[in-house]
Amino acid sequence: MLKRGVGSLHGRWRGLTVVLFALLLVSLSDAILSDWVPSFLEKSGGGALFMGIVMSSSSMVGLLADLVLPSKLKRYGAGKILLWAMAMNIVFCGVLWWATGWPGWWLLVIAMAVWGIYYEFLMFGSYQWVSSSVAREDRSGSWGLLATGKSFAYFLGPLLGGAIGLAVGDRGILVVAAVLGVAAAIFWRLFGRVRVRHDDAPAADEAEPFIWKEELRRWWILGSRIWPILTVGLVLGLVDATYWSVGAVWGEKMAQQSWLGIWFLPLYTLPSIAMGLVLAMLHIQNHKKKLADISLMLVGVFMVAMWWADSMWMLLGLSLMVGLTTAVAFPMTEAVYSDVIARMGHEKKHLMGLTSSMGSLAYIIGPITAGLLSSKWREGGAMAVVGVMALVLGAWLLAVTPKKLKLPQKEIKEWER
Repeated sequence: MLKRGVGSLHGRWRGLTVVLFALLLVSLSDAILSDWVPSFLEKSGGGALFMGIVMSSSSMVGLLADLVLPSKLKRYGAGKILLWAMAMNIVFCGVLWWATGWPGWWLLVIAMAVWGIYYEFLMFGSYQWVSSSVAREDRSGSWGLLATGKSFAYFLGPLLGGAIGLAVGDRGILVVAAVLGVAAAIFWRLFGRVRVRHDDAPAADEAEPFIWKEELRRWWILGSRIWPILTVGLVLGLVDATYWSVGAVWGEKMAQQSWLGIWFLPLYTLPSIAMGLVLAMLHIQNHKKKLADISLMLVGVFMVAMWWADSMWMLLGLSLMVGLTTAVAFPMTEAVYSDVIARMGHEKKHLMGLTSSMGSLAYIIGPITAGLLSSKWREGGAMAVVGVMALVLGAWLLAVTPKKLKLPQKEIKEWER
């Protein structure tokens, strides 16, 4: 049982090991691709705006999936959903391989659509696993440990991808990413066994017919109760989308000036490697929403400061601080999501779809907006504008967020009939 120190990570957390390693492999594959794709798109289409539009198409597909998947995945558990995510990662690599040899915007859009579906399956599977397999008091620690594995992958990915690209070119990057995706799927297929509490097991009934108006009505009802934490998730998603679109291009430009530039993205992901373990050991149960709001404010402060940074060392230091504050904000937000999702019973996937839609919406708005801002004020200006938004909204949410987010229990009971 997790109580004090690293030694207590044994026992209750053993079930996390297999999930963590499988997600580490597929996240490393995705990290390599996430660093490479923005530059590839910008070179293919000739500008930051084209890159932003094509990348946003991935999240447009994701947003549609957020509407459809809750009714279709109701009877599936985390094991199958996570396996499907790994399969989509492999397909994504295949379509990109095709696109490198046969350029065409339509192939890029297909690739982005597959990427969007990958993220949706990964999100649904992760939420399903945490909300169904982890006790409430351990969810912030679980998300912290999962964030550690993911952050290690996203720290290593740009460095590994850059070295592979220099050695063997674009297709070498895709081969390595595909091999990691295949390894993740094989490992998960052999060793992935997801234990669920009996009352949270997937419903055995047939998938519900999809009625988009009904799903939007459910989202509206749920969103009216939990909008503060959804707003945090949306803004954090915009920060992340800005980093992995404009930030990736900025890092490559810095690297052309100095070898230090290759560290811009890795330093953003580095703090989560240690912070995940710290959050697990702290065993945080209360004030998760306030911690997320305060961290969001600090994210804004450090991003705004990039506008005035007059050296590469200062930019790298600010990128590290943005990473440190998001390393707290993301797990706290995910932990609040998991707490609320667990209270939804068999209707939890509707809330999973709603929370996932915030990330999809952020990645629709983020790359396009950041691309437009960077073409006007360059990459530093884009970062600063997003930072102002994070600072202002974080301060406002800290003042207005209630102590407890109340669910519409009457409506949820009606949905279960």
